[in-house]
Amino acid sequence: MIKEISNFIKTVPEEAFNYGLKLKLGFHVFISVENDPVIISKEVFDKKTEMNALFHRALKLQVNSIPVSPAKIFNPNKKIFGASCSPFTLSFKKGNLEKYREKKVLKKEFNLNEDLSDLEVNVKFKELISGELKQYFSAAAKYTNEELQQSWCDKLEQFCKNSLIDFLDGLEAYQKLKPVEYINLYLEQPTLENYGIAHQKYLSEKVFNKDKFNVELNETTFGISDSLSGFNDKKMFLQHWSAPMEYNYRIAGEDARLVWQFFQMRKNRQLPNPMPVFINQEDLTNLAVSTYQEDGKRGYAEIIKAVIDKSQSQNIGNYYLIFFQGGLKGSSIIDLDFVSGFSYKMEDIKIREIIPMKGKLESETKINNVFDFERKLLKIIFNNQMVQQRKDGRWGLNYFSELELNPKFGMTANTFDKMMKYRKAFYDFIYKSKREAIQQKHFDDIMKTGILEDIQMDEIKNGYHSNKFKILNKLNIWFSLYEYFDFTQFSKPLNDTPMASKIEKYHAFTNELVAGKSHLQEGDDQQFAFTAGQVIAYLFSKSRSSDSSYSRLEPFLQKRDCGLFKQAILRFFEMYKHENFSNNFKKPFAEVMAFETEINLKDLSPLILAGFFSDNKLFANASSSN
Repeated sequence: MIKEISNFIKTVPEEAFNYGLKLKLGFHVFISVENDPVIISKEVFDKKTEMNALFHRALKLQVNSIPVSPAKIFNPNKKIFGASCSPFTLSFKKGNLEKYREKKVLKKEFNLNEDLSDLEVNVKFKELISGELKQYFSAAAKYTNEELQQSWCDKLEQFCKNSLIDFLDGLEAYQKLKPVEYINLYLEQPTLENYGIAHQKYLSEKVFNKDKFNVELNETTFGISDSLSGFNDKKMFLQHWSAPMEYNYRIAGEDARLVWQFFQMRKNRQLPNPMPVFINQEDLTNLAVSTYQEDGKRGYAEIIKAVIDKSQSQNIGNYYLIFFQGGLKGSSIIDLDFVSGFSYKMEDIKIREIIPMKGKLESETKINNVFDFERKLLKIIFNNQMVQQRKDGRWGLNYFSELELNPKFGMTANTFDKMMKYRKAFYDFIYKSKREAIQQKHFDDIMKTGILEDIQMDEIKNGYHSNKFKILNKLNIWFSLYEYFDFTQFSKPLNDTPMASKIEKYHAFTNELVAGKSHLQEGDDQQFAFTAGQVIAYLFSKSRSSDSSYSRLEPFLQKRDCGLFKQAILRFFEMYKHENFSNNFKKPFAEVMAFETEINLKDLSPLILAGFFSDNKLFANASSSN
């Protein structure tokens, strides 16, 4: 993968490195050193300032002077001048400079006991800053290529030592700067290429983790990339004591620099997440980045669609897929895998309203590709927690992020548990086309427990069930995909009679049962479960309780034994035996109470739920929904 990343960075257009970058807030000063140092332009940039030619130029120079890390700066002692690493630039925060102007700080730095006058404070302050500047420019001088460049660097150092403090103190605008804002000094004479070469030379040396790990081979330095590996020398419990080797992988300085630039682009939010890196197809990798950078809102789905359109193939592959996670030490890579082939189309899924919802669900869940599956179905299945569309139009993905319980906004205990258990499998299923990652038992576990939790948490609010549509949506998705994840290696369903067809058959059977034209068949447990669901739903309609929520259904779904299940129905019936019951109810109720089975009724809960929530045939009129 190092080779692919290096090749990609070599071919990235310059504008991609500048995408989304913001100029540092504060003073931007250009200094001419053709003769004696002279300030030729200075402007303040704040949040309300519009970009002009000077600021655009400053931004390019800022990109070519950024430090590798706070540990690799030119001024490591006091870290005053830690915002730049270039022989032609000096950048620092106002607060880092001004804190050393305080009397108590200076007394401590110079080990003084007596008090200091204002004049002495100024002298000692300049003396301290002069020493830090010497350290900065001594390190910076290593990255000049010729005598002329060295003279430019020396003149910038001369100006800073002799005039910087007085120059800043004489500026009213400097006094108004906030401590977190910057002072940025740039030399006028070096070209952008000069800046770039010096910075690349610095990067090639400093992107290694530690110098002691470096080795020389054929006049090329190889070391441990700081972007890919971290060491825990001071944390013994994080060290890999059983590793067969002390170091995992050394790479050349040039490759280490390119890898650092890659991760710097990620840090600057210039790369999509996930990020495909194609092997020997840098044009496709560049297309992925440019598609993302067009407006910053395009997700992986739009990126892959652009790649497919360019390659003119529905099935692409031969790339590494990287998922970054912010807050991690080192590379921030939380998942890395090779994708040999990616299947974009997913036209074999159709969500049907087996339990009618006036066509709303069917219209909103038309699936044409794998990202429709993610954005339309996973959104419903996981209560808008796995994937969610933000207000700015971008999609948030929670495949690897930290999760927190928050039932008020949908992150219930069950959703939390199932996401922790299955979200990586869904990520592999969608983004790597690992269709075997999700199996029927996984899908059943997710859907069953999710629906049961929605039933438990249902409330009556303003005369309506709070979770009715969540339950119906999930039931229809479950029944529509009941056999989808149960495939042989030849992609043939193991069960020829899909759940959707069974429910329709049992619904038609209920009509015959009501009319006295049929009976519950011995051994047909699923038929019994569906009819029992219809009976329970009818009895629910007789309730005059203030609590008529679906949570009252839970005791029936917890029964394993058929006898105990029927007892629960009978007790429920006896609560309302004084009510009038339709003739349509009597025959199904009697058939259910007479049925016997040894099966665990929890295994029949999908059919009980289907009977309960389907159009009920037991009312006196032709049809009435619950």
